[in-house]
Amino acid sequence: MKICYKLAIFCMLLLPLKGEAELAADVVRGSGVQGGLVVHVGASNSEVTAAMRLNDRFMVQGLSVDAEAVEKARYALHSKGLYGPISMEYFDGQSLPYIENFVNLIVADDKEEVSEKEL
Repeated sequence: MKICYKLAIFCMLLLPLKGEAELAADVVRGSGVQGGLVVHVGASNSEVTAAMRLNDRFMVQGLSVDAEAVEKARYALHSKGLYGPISMEYFDGQSLPYIENFVNLIVADDKEEVSEKEL
């Protein structure tokens, strides 16, 4: 049986930290995706990225062009025992490190420069 994956693209507006995590969770809920891999392009805050993991059916990976932000986020996730199902990776800002149809949902901050075609 062939498995079909949904790919939805949402842009998040930058809000104060308290509202940003709630918005991230709402974006995932509103997408209709019920599980799988959620990718947060432009991740700079581990709390926001972690909020996208609504339950055990989800894995979340944050991508950032800022290596220092990635290290800080990894440390924060490790210290809370969340690293594994939630991870952070550095990327070049242009090419997503996934094969086609692997990702269920992409949440992209509007400040990133990844092309719509690549998304």
